[in-house]
Amino acid sequence: MKHAGKMCSIGSGPVVLYIYHQLKGLTVYLHCHIDDLDHIQSLCGNSLQIGTRKSLESNWAKITPYFVKLSTNIEAERLLPVYQYLASKPRSGRSTARNAPFNFLSEEGMLLGSEEGDSFSVAVSRFERDPKNRSACIRVYGTVCAVCGFDFEKRYGAIGKGYIHVHHLVPLSAAKKRHAINPVSDLRPVCPNCHEMLHKRKPPYTIEELKLMISPSRER
Repeated sequence: MKHAGKMCSIGSGPVVLYIYHQLKGLTVYLHCHIDDLDHIQSLCGNSLQIGTRKSLESNWAKITPYFVKLSTNIEAERLLPVYQYLASKPRSGRSTARNAPFNFLSEEGMLLGSEEGDSFSVAVSRFERDPKNRSACIRVYGTVCAVCGFDFEKRYGAIGKGYIHVHHLVPLSAAKKRHAINPVSDLRPVCPNCHEMLHKRKPPYTIEELKLMISPSRER
């Protein structure tokens, strides 16, 4: 029962136990249905109590709605019958009940994906960009990626004409205040892939550094 600072899982086929190591023991989240609770509680005996999450909003909470807290090795051993019971249960079909966990396999044994599409609001900070600077950069450098040389118009025809990202060599966030941008010295046209790779590090990689990372063997 030592603190490991991480989560692990135990299962046969679909995982049935998700174990969080904590300073005062373990919290074990159960991949089970509400119909299993009475039997699971009987397997645990009086010394272990099954708890229910306060919120079931997230998909992760729906997968593991119930939990047991363990603080001794004896309590951990008493959970073994629960694992054996859950691992032996058939886990086919997909339930849409709010408090039912996601089943990973269909009756035909096909892998199923989890549900998506909920809407939510996210608060972010964005820095103002003047389209005039973008246009000036493109007038000087064109719309070919400054890193890999990709040309959207050549590859996709008319729908790719004029399409390119414009990269700030020094991120706007680094300045921390409004300042003048020189479209020639401060900006470069880059394709979305290279733009993403430039920002894989903070501060971003330079154009020259990223060019060196493009191995001839990786080029098409």
